[in-house]
Amino acid sequence: MEYMAELIDRYWRAANYLTVENMYLKEGLHKLKRIQYGDLKEFVSGHWGTCPGINFIYAHLCRYIKVYHRDVQLIVGPGHAGNALIANCQIELEKNCNEKNDSHFFRTETNPAYPGTLYSGGELGYSLAISFGAAIDNPKRLCVCIIGDGEAETGTVAAAWRCKEFMNQRSGLVLPILHLNGYKMGGPSLFSKQTDNELSDFFGSMGYEPFIVDGRHESMIKALDFAEKLYCMISAGQYARWPMIILKSPKGWTAPEYQNIKIENTLRCHKDPLKGVLPIQKIDYISKWLEQYDKGDLFDQDGKISEEISALLPKMEERICMGHARHHRILLNLPDIMQYGISNMNSSYTYHNITILERYLLEVMRRNPNSFRIVSPDELESNLLGSLKVADNNNRVLEILNENICQAWMQGYIQTGRNCLMISYEAFMPIIASMIEQYAKWIYQANKISWRYKVASATYILTSLCWENTYSHQNPSIVDTLLACQYPFVKVYTPPDANSLLVTLHECLKAENSINLIITSKQKMPQWIDINRAKQAFHNRIIYWDFFKSVNTTPDINIVAAGDYPARECVKAVRLMEEFELRINIRLVFILELTSLGLRDVYPTAICEDSFFNIFGNGPVVFSFHGYPSIIKSLLFGRRYHHKIAILGYRNKSVYSENSIGKLIINGNSRFDIALKAFQYLVEERKIDRKKYEQIKIKIERLRNNDKSGEF
Repeated sequence: MEYMAELIDRYWRAANYLTVENMYLKEGLHKLKRIQYGDLKEFVSGHWGTCPGINFIYAHLCRYIKVYHRDVQLIVGPGHAGNALIANCQIELEKNCNEKNDSHFFRTETNPAYPGTLYSGGELGYSLAISFGAAIDNPKRLCVCIIGDGEAETGTVAAAWRCKEFMNQRSGLVLPILHLNGYKMGGPSLFSKQTDNELSDFFGSMGYEPFIVDGRHESMIKALDFAEKLYCMISAGQYARWPMIILKSPKGWTAPEYQNIKIENTLRCHKDPLKGVLPIQKIDYISKWLEQYDKGDLFDQDGKISEEISALLPKMEERICMGHARHHRILLNLPDIMQYGISNMNSSYTYHNITILERYLLEVMRRNPNSFRIVSPDELESNLLGSLKVADNNNRVLEILNENICQAWMQGYIQTGRNCLMISYEAFMPIIASMIEQYAKWIYQANKISWRYKVASATYILTSLCWENTYSHQNPSIVDTLLACQYPFVKVYTPPDANSLLVTLHECLKAENSINLIITSKQKMPQWIDINRAKQAFHNRIIYWDFFKSVNTTPDINIVAAGDYPARECVKAVRLMEEFELRINIRLVFILELTSLGLRDVYPTAICEDSFFNIFGNGPVVFSFHGYPSIIKSLLFGRRYHHKIAILGYRNKSVYSENSIGKLIINGNSRFDIALKAFQYLVEERKIDRKKYEQIKIKIERLRNNDKSGEF
C-alpha cells in the first residue's frame, strides 16, 4: 500500500500543479525559464478552493478503476471545478503539458467542453439526483458523485439521499463522496461543524454506511476498497446499506503560506486567492506554489507525465474522461400511432385529451424495457394516467413528490443515452424553471462540440391547466421563462385536441438535443381533426379553417387559437358570430407549435414570411392564447402583421372558484370576449355598421353574464 500511496500522491501533485498552471499562466512552465509579468493571464478563469480535493478523489478513482475495472461515471457537484477537470483530462489523455490546448478559454464551472462530464456546474444541488438518474437501468455502471459541503445544504441534495430506495437489481450503483473542506462560499458549512459520530449517525439514518477519510492516501485507498466489498455484498443480496465516503480536507489544500499570504483553509481560496496581490508578489508566490509540487518528479523533460504516473491510469476506454464515449443514444422502438388515434370527429363528441396517450405509452414502455422512463411528481393519478403505474410490471414509472428530483433523474437518464418523459401539473413546473434553463445552456454548448453524441430530447407534458384548476394551481409562466431564452431547440406545443396531442408526443420522442413542452388538458374537450390531418398539421405547425361567406377568399377577420381551451373558445366564438347572419369572411387558425410564430433567424422551423403574413397580415387578428399574452407579443416582434391585433390570454384574475368558462370570462379570454373583439375590429374596418354592432354587443354581453356552464 505504501508504494501505491506514493504513486497516487505523485498523480495528485501533478494534477494540482497543472490546475495552478492552467489558472494563472498563458503557457506551460516547461516553456518558461522563469515566470515573467507577461506570462500571467489577464483574467484568472478558475477557483482554487475545491480543486485539490477533486484532484485527490480523481487520483484515487484511477487506481480503483484499474484494480476493479468498474465502469465509472464521475459527476462533480461543486460548481467551480473546471480547472481540476482540465488538469485530470491532460493527465488521462497523456497530453504534452506544454500544450495549453486553449485551456485559457475554458470556464471555471463544469460544462460540456470537458470530456467525461454530463452535468453543468454553477447552480448547485442536483448532482446526486442526476447520478441516480444516470445509474437507473445501467446495472454495470458506478456513478461516483462528488458533493461539495455547500451544495450539501440544498434541498434537492437533502431529498436525493433517499433516491436509493428507487433502485433495483436492474440499476447501477451510486457512490456519494461528501467533500467536507470546511467552507461554502461565504462561511463555514453546516456539515463541517458536526462531529464524526454525528455525521455517521445522520448518514446511517439515510441508509448509508459512511467511511470518513482524513486526507491521507492510505485512508482513501481503504475507503474505496471497503466500498467495493460492500458492492459485492449488495449484488449478492447480503447487505442493504450503501457505502458513502466523507472526505475531510482543508479548503484550498496544499497552497503554501508564503510572504504573509495564507490561502489554505481560508475563505479567500474560494475564487482567485491571489486577487489584489501586486504582480511582483504574485509571480513570486506562484513560483513558490508550483515549486513545492516538484515538477521533476512528475513530468519528463518534454513536459509529458512520467511513465510511473501513467502506469496508474486504467485502460483508455475505462478512463473517467472517456465517459462521454460510452453514452450513445438508444433509439426508441415506437409503435405505429395510427392504431391509437380516435376516429369520432363529430363536433358534439368530447374526450379527455390526455387519455389518448395511455395505451400508446404503455406500448412504448413494453417495447423499450431498459431505455424509456416516465417521471412524475406524484401526479399521474390526478392527471388520468394512473393506469400507467398499475400496468407497469417493469417499474418504468418513477414518482416522487419533488419536481427537482424528477428533472435531475431525467437529465441523468437522458445524458447517458436513454429516453425520458416528464408529466406534471402545469402550475408547478416553474419550480424547476431554473433547472431547465441550466439544462438548456448545456444543450446549447453541447450542440457546438463535435465529439458530443446527440441525446434524446427532454419532453414535458404539462396538464391540469390554469383554466381547470384552483387559483393557487394556476401558473402558465414556464412557457414565458423558456421562450425568453430564445434557444432554437426549445419548442412549445399547443395541440388543439387528442389526435394532435398523440402525434406531437410521438414526434417529440424521436427528437434529439431539444426541449419540448406539450400543453394539454385533462378535461373533456371537443375533437377537431383525424389522425392523418394531425400528422400533416404537426409538420405545417398550423391548421387553417376558413368560414367564408363570399367568393372573396380574403378574410375580413382572423381568429387564432393556441391551446385546446382557446381552440374550443375560438370555434364557439365563430359559431356565435355566424348566428348574426352577416356576410363576413372568417379565417380560423390553430397554432400547433408556438415557436413557429417567431423569426426564422431564432427559430429555424418558424413558418415562412408569406405564411405568416397570410394569417396576421390579411385583416385584423384576434389571438386567444393559453398563457400570458406578453409571450405572444415577444414572438411576433420583428414580424410584419396587421396593425389591429388583440392578444387575449391568462391574466391571473380567477380568484373565485369557477368552472373553465367562468375562469375564461374573468380573464377576458372566453368565446364572448373573442367574438366581441372581432366585431369591434369589423366595425373599425367598416365591414359592419356601428348600430348593428351595438345590438350585437348587448346580446353577447347578456350571454356572457348568464353563461357559466362551460358546455361546448
